[in-house]
Amino acid sequence: MDQRQEQRRAGLIAFLVLGGIVLIGFSYLLGLTFGWVTILSIPTHGTKSNGALAQMGLSALGFLVGFGMIVAGIALGFAIHITRFFGFRRTVTHCKIIARYVLNSEHQHASEDDVAVGQSVRYYVKLAAPYRGPMEFECVPDVFFSCGEGMVGEAQFQGRWLGRFTPYIGVVPPFNPKH
Repeated sequence: MDQRQEQRRAGLIAFLVLGGIVLIGFSYLLGLTFGWVTILSIPTHGTKSNGALAQMGLSALGFLVGFGMIVAGIALGFAIHITRFFGFRRTVTHCKIIARYVLNSEHQHASEDDVAVGQSVRYYVKLAAPYRGPMEFECVPDVFFSCGEGMVGEAQFQGRWLGRFTPYIGVVPPFNPKH
């Protein structure tokens, strides 16, 4: 998954959650307004104000739809987070390592030299592949240390997990898009 897809998914989650909150707020104001209109209105000639009651129903419907949007946004976020390492195993040639870094348990960048044995850290590699944007993967230390910035090689990944990186040695073979 490249950065554009991640941005679209994050935008969809934000739209669902924030749109649901806004819809609930408008529904509350609509219900409050028409609720007070119904309470304060004095029926003339024995007629009742059914229009305000219908608006109260729309307010309740807006609240339910807004709540559903919030729940859908949260569920989508959890589903994306849980399944981030799932998917088909793919092998991509001519990948270039853009960056590699280590994050500690506080999600701050840590130096490779400062990483102590037993410390909770995560290893990340950012690479660019032909016909794709930059992609970021989590990996194990063995794969991390085999990736050097600027190297070009063959990467095997599954979801957001980099399983293998084999650098090309010597002259880089020409890129063949049909391969």
